[in-house]
Amino acid sequence: MNSLRNVLPKTLKQLGLINQFKAESVTLNWRQMVGEEIAAHTRPGRVRRGILNVSANNAVWAHHLSTLKEEIMDKINAFMGEKVVTEIKFQAGYFQKDQNENNIENPEPPVPRWRDARLEERELQDIDQMTADLADNQLKKKVKTILVKEYSLRKAKRQHNWQACPKCGVLVTPQESLCSVCSIEEHQGQVDAVRKYLIHAPWLSYEECNRYIACLRTDFNTVKNELLDKYWREVEKDDADRMKIMTLAMLIHGLQPHALTEELIVKTLDKVRRKKHVFTSRR
Repeated sequence: MNSLRNVLPKTLKQLGLINQFKAESVTLNWRQMVGEEIAAHTRPGRVRRGILNVSANNAVWAHHLSTLKEEIMDKINAFMGEKVVTEIKFQAGYFQKDQNENNIENPEPPVPRWRDARLEERELQDIDQMTADLADNQLKKKVKTILVKEYSLRKAKRQHNWQACPKCGVLVTPQESLCSVCSIEEHQGQVDAVRKYLIHAPWLSYEECNRYIACLRTDFNTVKNELLDKYWREVEKDDADRMKIMTLAMLIHGLQPHALTEELIVKTLDKVRRKKHVFTSRR
């Protein structure tokens, strides 16, 4: 008889549950995959089309983990026994570690458990029909157990007034409008929009940008700093590209093209050259 480890994924695929199985496996085994230190500062989302969104508790950790992305993907895929994750996106600011664990006056509502709900006969019959074609009785029993827990957990969540995420349908708490993955994706969409605005209008301040796209000041500053670093390095490599020099000057001084003077452009270029010279000399 084939082992459960080898047969179960194939069976779940036949039942249309393989993607959910993979996504839940990454979430449930995250600590084993990445280790205690990384797990303490992160929270994994779902795997969608090979992309895993991971929220970190601050920007420093998000940046640090981005440098370890390939190593982390290798660990995940090795644990899963196949290439489940092809890309990881780290996002800061959407993970808070046990923030209310000591808040006695306003305790967190209890997390629903699958044991909290009892399935009706009709629901159990549905599960029986889903597993009816499995010839191996031991395997059938294991799969039915998985399905009973999953159905019971969903029912328990609904009994606690959890609602479906409007974007993907995953159940979320009454206090949440989106699931963690969709929240990260929506947030990333806002960041991408800010980046587009600043690329086309590098003189924009946070207040001006916020009129066109609602965004956090921290996101605006992060994107602006990324663009400053990008154009600074490009001007260092090619200080004859006037358009890049002007873009850098607009980012630094917050001035529109018509307000840039030749003197200001020259000063910006001189600043880049001086820092480049200092860096080269120290090397």
